[in-house]
Amino acid sequence: MKTTFVTLSEGGKWSERNAIHAKDAENWVLDNRSRLTPFALFVMLQEQHANKRRFQWVWPDQLDDRHYRRLARVIYRQGLN
Repeated sequence: MKTTFVTLSEGGKWSERNAIHAKDAENWVLDNRSRLTPFALFVMLQEQHANKRRFQWVWPDQLDDRHYRRLARVIYRQGLN
């Protein structure tokens, strides 16, 4: 199983690295098309230095409640800008 560590700033900068290649971090920016839904978070990411996009669903049971709420708050604030 691959473990990925994600760092998210309040400004929407998303950096991720895996446990094996800790020096090779991928840098993304939270896209304003990310959405809050009643059952999960839809996260749309755009690579910082390329025109590459990806999305993923984040379910409440995947994260600690505190981290899930923080991600939801950042997505909400991105939509206000």
